[in-house]
Amino acid sequence: ARPHKKTWADDERRINNRILPRWGKLKARAIATTDVAALHTAIGGKEAKPYEANRVRALLSKMFNLGKTWGFVPKDFENPTDGIDDFREQKRDRWVKPDELPRLAQAINEESNEVARHALWLYLLTGTRKHELLAARWDWIDWDRAELRLPDTKADRVHYVPLSGPAVALLRDMPRIEGNPYLLPGRGHRGMSVEDKALHPTHLVNIQKPWNRVRIAAGVADVR
Repeated sequence: ARPHKKTWADDERRINNRILPRWGKLKARAIATTDVAALHTAIGGKEAKPYEANRVRALLSKMFNLGKTWGFVPKDFENPTDGIDDFREQKRDRWVKPDELPRLAQAINEESNEVARHALWLYLLTGTRKHELLAARWDWIDWDRAELRLPDTKADRVHYVPLSGPAVALLRDMPRIEGNPYLLPGRGHRGMSVEDKALHPTHLVNIQKPWNRVRIAAGVADVR
């Protein structure tokens, strides 16, 4: 469930983008090991995304096991993910080196997406996890103590992030959108009217594209 699983957004994305388009009209018991193996191979081989392929297989395994518990498949139903070997996962990236920081800083400052630019600087200055920072709100900041309170962390406990002088200065300079409580406001869901966006403010949900632009511009495409 969402309140207890911090990766629910990734699971939801994989269900919507990987699983439902392929098998959304089939009954669970109609999906065979060969079907799962074909999907796993397509993602890990053709797309060259072994990590994603393994996470999809693991998600399917959990879903079929829950299907037995919830009665969607018989108790003796053989989980079609069993026997499928995961792709070998290589270390995908590395940390930025001190001598690369000036180039990275310049590339961030030249990024055209202002909200993403603020997000990247806050990542560097606070070291918070991506999903925690993207959902952070203005009322979580204690200006007197120079702290950012994160009430829903991966460890399921409140976490207080100390804010350095540069972090506080950045936050004070960042513009606020009236009615939007988030540090990093989003543009709203596609198709939302202006009125709906005002009634249902959103936060930034993905900075992968601007982050890739910044890494390429700084000549450090493999850093985290």
